[in-house]
Amino acid sequence: MKKHLSLILSGLTALLMPLAANAQGMTIQGLVGNIATAAKAVMGGIVIIAWVVVAILFLTAWGSPERLGTAKKAFIWTLVGTVIAVLFASIGIIIENAILRGQ
Repeated sequence: MKKHLSLILSGLTALLMPLAANAQGMTIQGLVGNIATAAKAVMGGIVIIAWVVVAILFLTAWGSPERLGTAKKAFIWTLVGTVIAVLFASIGIIIENAILRGQ
């Protein structure tokens, strides 16, 4: 488990290091915006890969109840993940509208 966590953290560091290195003269808001943009791109890629995996699971189930159950569970969790990703992508707009524009 620790090996997977260190691999994930090193991957995130490799993705975010150019943003921090290019932060000369950049405000905190700009840096956070760049990190959020990178996170949205990564989440979008993960969501696409998850949907492809779900489609493959359904196509390869061949009527097997166990494999079909696995595909249904994967479908539900992929749907939940997609909703969370969409909410994350829109939360910045929602907060900006609420704070700055009072809507």
